[in-house]
Amino acid sequence: MNIQIKKSLNDLRSAPRQILLAIFALIIGQWGIGAIYVSYTILSKDINENYLRTRPPHVVLTSKDFQSLDLTALRSRPDIDSAEFRDLSMQRVEAYPNEWIPLWLFGVDDFEHSTVALIQNEAGNSIPKPSTVLLERNGRFVSNLGLDTTARVRVGKNIRDIPISGISFDPAQAPATQDHFIYAYADRATYTQLTGEATQQRLIVRFKSVQSKNDVSLATDQLIKYFHSLGITVSSVKIPPFDEHPHQWQLNTILALQGGIGLLAFLM
Repeated sequence: MNIQIKKSLNDLRSAPRQILLAIFALIIGQWGIGAIYVSYTILSKDINENYLRTRPPHVVLTSKDFQSLDLTALRSRPDIDSAEFRDLSMQRVEAYPNEWIPLWLFGVDDFEHSTVALIQNEAGNSIPKPSTVLLERNGRFVSNLGLDTTARVRVGKNIRDIPISGISFDPAQAPATQDHFIYAYADRATYTQLTGEATQQRLIVRFKSVQSKNDVSLATDQLIKYFHSLGITVSSVKIPPFDEHPHQWQLNTILALQGGIGLLAFLM
């Protein structure tokens, strides 16, 4: 018998607990590192692909002067890939009886011909009927809302009922189960009817030929100058992480921590 095998068997007989513990730790460590690596490879690609498929905006701008903006002329600029209005109102919705959580209500300019920040139909209507909204699918897991139910929305001191005519999926949003928000989508008329707020005040834009956040910043500066030449004052500018899901960093952090634990187990 090979001398190395004999020594291993003798060691196992003399100190079985220590040897078995070492073998067990090696297996756990290898499994931990391998599982985390596979999870990271799959999840990072899956999140990025789903997110990029929505054609997320490179910049979000708000202005009360946008109602005078000619979108056709804006879209014809050589640096603009796509642009449309996507208003946003922060309200509260009754998730369960007497339990209210934040509602992000988006006013969509054109559901049928949208080219940026795309949402997918899950069930029911892909375009909400008048005076109804679409519910982002993850909202069903943090509430008793669903298709063909009625949401109670609190706007200031008033409570308004709004039917849900469809379920949508928006991969660009953080999961409602994590942030405990509910996302809903309405046409412009319903948005104003429900919130009492004006539309066409929040513009989302994708640029052509940008490769980094710095490129987006430079293109945004030129766009703001263009608006100023039209007499439009931009009140706020938000540039999200370039082509990265809002929760990508959280996924990376969790997987790094778990991978570190697996590596420590392996080293031990």
